[in-house]
Amino acid sequence: MKEKFNKIYFWTAGIVTALGALPLMIMPLKATKSVLVIDLTSQLDIIPLVAHWGIMVTGIGIFLCAAAMVQKLRKAAIIYSTLEKSYMVSILIYFMMTNSKISDHYLLIFVVDSLIVIGAIFYYFLNKEENKNIT
Repeated sequence: MKEKFNKIYFWTAGIVTALGALPLMIMPLKATKSVLVIDLTSQLDIIPLVAHWGIMVTGIGIFLCAAAMVQKLRKAAIIYSTLEKSYMVSILIYFMMTNSKISDHYLLIFVVDSLIVIGAIFYYFLNKEENKNIT
């Protein structure tokens, strides 16, 4: 049961993360306009940052998928992805409290990243004894 949850968690989190960020990696200008409903045509200087973020998050998704197959990668994958997703959730909570117009664009990302962080916490407690033995 535990290993089944682990694999499902890593595969699901990995696929959702990789595919969610892939459009931003491939075509950042069109993706921000169609996915996030943000028009960056007047701010072309930040397109490399958006593309970089897309590459980074797609890489995290691929790393999570690899961790589904290779147990030794799981600790690093869970730490790195949870830190990144916790940061995103935190910043979106801040935007929700201070500027709801910005947060409206990121609601789907907020929900998905929050669920992945909750799953990571569940994974940690489910595998607490095993995590002590992994180096």
